[in-house]
Amino acid sequence: MTQPLTKEQQQTALTEFRVAAGIAAKEASLSDEDLPLWGVDLNSALLSSDELSISQTVVLSKFLRAREYKVPEATNMLIDTLKWRKEFGMKTILDEKFPDLFADIGMIYGVDKKGEQYAQH
Repeated sequence: MTQPLTKEQQQTALTEFRVAAGIAAKEASLSDEDLPLWGVDLNSALLSSDELSISQTVVLSKFLRAREYKVPEATNMLIDTLKWRKEFGMKTILDEKFPDLFADIGMIYGVDKKGEQYAQH
C-alpha cells in the first residue's frame, strides 16, 4: 500500500492534471460547449489560468482520486467522459421526448430550489 499524498502533493497533481487535461481537450477538439460536466463549467478550469472555483476543484479532484492521482490516467478518464457525453448528446437528454408507452415508467415530477428537474418514480 502506498503512502497517502500530502496536501502539497495533491495540489501539485491537480495543477498538472489541469494543464494536461486542457491540452488533451484541445487535441480532442472539445469545444466550450462540450466542457460543462455535472453543472460545472470546466472551460475556464482547463483552458485558462484563472483560479479554480470550489466546484471545479471538486470535479477535477474526483477524477484524480479515481485514478490514484496518476495524472495521465485521470486525464484520459476525463477526456473519455467528455467525449462520451458529447457523442451521446447528454446536453439534450432532458429535452428528449418518449412515446406515451413509457409514460408510467418514470416522469419528471418537479424542480428543486435551484430550478433543477428531478424524477420521481
